[in-house]
Amino acid sequence: MPHGTRASLASDMDVPVHTIARTPDEVLALRDRWAQLEWDDIEADLEFFLTVGERRGDGAEPCVVAVERDAECLGMAIGRIERREVPVRIAGRTVVRPRLRCLAIVHGGLAARPGHAAATLEALSEPLRAGDVDAVYLHRVPTDGAFFGAVTQPWRGGRRQAVMPRHLHWQIELPGSFDEYLASLSSRSRSNVRKQARKLESGAAGALEVRRYSGAADRDALFADVEAVAARSYQRGMGVGFRLDDVQRAVLELMLERDLTRAWVVALDGRPVAFEIGHRFGGVFFGEATGYDPDFASHRVGTYVQMRMVEDLCGDPLVGAIDFGYGDAEYKRTFANRHWDDADILVVARRARPLAVSAVGSAAAALDRSLRGALGDSALAARLRRGRRERARRQVAAESGA
Repeated sequence: MPHGTRASLASDMDVPVHTIARTPDEVLALRDRWAQLEWDDIEADLEFFLTVGERRGDGAEPCVVAVERDAECLGMAIGRIERREVPVRIAGRTVVRPRLRCLAIVHGGLAARPGHAAATLEALSEPLRAGDVDAVYLHRVPTDGAFFGAVTQPWRGGRRQAVMPRHLHWQIELPGSFDEYLASLSSRSRSNVRKQARKLESGAAGALEVRRYSGAADRDALFADVEAVAARSYQRGMGVGFRLDDVQRAVLELMLERDLTRAWVVALDGRPVAFEIGHRFGGVFFGEATGYDPDFASHRVGTYVQMRMVEDLCGDPLVGAIDFGYGDAEYKRTFANRHWDDADILVVARRARPLAVSAVGSAAAALDRSLRGALGDSALAARLRRGRRERARRQVAAESGA
């Protein structure tokens, strides 16, 4: 489809029209429309989005759809056209990784004025009908929102959609003080936090230092401290931890320049052992990465640095919540106080291969939900999660020669 296309969603010229931007310059030309909407996630920030796209180096093309009427932006979808794996997972394991040419909408990359979610999604049908892509991939759509309700209805052209497994999304709604936050925890969690803090602050594990970073002047020290911890974390062993590649470096430099990044590093006897790093956007602090040195796991340094983050952000008038992102974890259940379900949604073109991938994904998702329902919060489920983390820790230790 031609770049910068404008098309009517119906024959009546008084109804919304949509613009599709396919180059960075065309995306920048939508800046005023971007600013008319409220966005829920840092990935939907214009500069963040363009910076990631510029540094990815994998041939992905920007594709941003804006729906408007009389110079008023009614909705937007922010994404990239890319060759994307659509992994089929069962019980946490990937069994097959088919690839499709997708218009992948970034996390939080859907926004619309009330009543216009369906029109925004309808505009996304255009690349499917034109044959530009095999599928539209919507990343982590809140299941209680307008877009989820709209996307599960049939799209024009009879496309088929597959709802992937749901995932819990956790936040902390911050009270006015850290003492109030601690009081909101269970008595057991509150006692553990205080006991662990006293132990570290007593010097039992070594001289304690909490390093706080923000702003461009802190860049080099921040990068060095965080990489020192991340290189030994179990997250790195699982392939999901912080890694200072070209994209991550560019994003952090951008956000530090804008004074939107904050980071906390705990050091013992001068050695960095745990960190939290994230970005402020729209009144919410989005956790970007966390990690700790497994040699200090028994000292709960991960919990300690997390509580220093919460304590500082409770006192920040520009932050009302901390977003832990998608995915479940024991620490999120312990320390967050709000959650909802997100779901990935794949809307495929009515062609043989995309339809086959959709069918397999739907069947696997149904089986996965059944298995998760059977396991629930059982001791077996907890042992499986601990086992994955322990295998990752051993891998990191072997690679580092520890």
